[in-house]
Amino acid sequence: MLRRSTAIAVGLVALLLCTGLFVQRQSASSRAKGDAAQVAAHTVGPEATPDRAPRALSHGNATQVPVRQVAARIVLPPADAPLAPVLPTLVQAARRGDVGAMCRLAYELKRCRDDLENARRAVESVTESMGEPETSLIRVDGKWVAPDRSALLARHTAKRDQLEAVCAGVSPQTGLEPWRLELAAARAGHVPSIVRFAAGQPLRSYVRLTDIEGLRAYRDEAPDLLRRAAAMGDPQAAFVLMHAYRGNGTVAATGRIPEDPGLALAYALALLGVGDAATERSLVETIAKLRRTLDAPQQRAAELAALHLALRFSGVRGSSLDLRTQFGNRDGSECNQPEQPEAYARAVEVDAPIAPVRE
Repeated sequence: MLRRSTAIAVGLVALLLCTGLFVQRQSASSRAKGDAAQVAAHTVGPEATPDRAPRALSHGNATQVPVRQVAARIVLPPADAPLAPVLPTLVQAARRGDVGAMCRLAYELKRCRDDLENARRAVESVTESMGEPETSLIRVDGKWVAPDRSALLARHTAKRDQLEAVCAGVSPQTGLEPWRLELAAARAGHVPSIVRFAAGQPLRSYVRLTDIEGLRAYRDEAPDLLRRAAAMGDPQAAFVLMHAYRGNGTVAATGRIPEDPGLALAYALALLGVGDAATERSLVETIAKLRRTLDAPQQRAAELAALHLALRFSGVRGSSLDLRTQFGNRDGSECNQPEQPEAYARAVEVDAPIAPVRE
């Protein structure tokens, strides 16, 4: 039931993105002013005014941005620390422009709204199903098996109890929507925030389907952010971008990353050796499927492009990253990573088409 509800929600999001429900896109200059005003009001405080907002510079099919000044950072609380005692400090730091605080505050507010609600529902769902015939299967080590409901209930209960301990005494924060915080941190060149926003995390939980402004911000900015993070050498961004070029994923529903199985193959080849064994198996299967859709010259073009792309990920080869799960095992500690405003400003490279799908 939970899987079906999630699939329906994601499908509705894709429908909203694809059918043009959003209002027409503003011009670049007016959007920059509006975005700056929102960030000033909701995130970084009154000292950031629209007149001082950085202006975007046109650069071919990408956007080059000025280098943002790095704000002072606070020491973030340990993972799973109770949120209520540290919430005022996080809010104050986020409003001051502390990117780490923005990232962590978005993560914690999302957990205390959506994750806790989902955990409670999961416990209720499994509890109600105990004793009933099993009709659904889950995939374990490549095999479809009936779930162990007792173990599943114990896992969901532990998750719910953990989140209730973290979120005790925390009420919704007016004017501090997690997607705004995540996007502000992403624009500052904070790679974990870039990837989390661009991979569609806001649409899965941060943004309600009625929040047209948040959905529009995702449509307008997620594709460019995802390309930037991949160009900055983040393997998870590249993995998500690979699937977007296959036409899969929430970001593909924006229609602003053209489907191109040749580029998907190039990224899949470039990521070989970067992730864990499960990621490697997934990439090998994907490569085999993609090769069947391409002719010999297109495959050679993809292989040449992969040689260039692979240089981006040379520093993370042999890691234990499970690129498939993306953010499932993160605990907020990634918010301690420093922002990279100079690398973000330089990351304007656009992938040349290899085998674009003609509509």
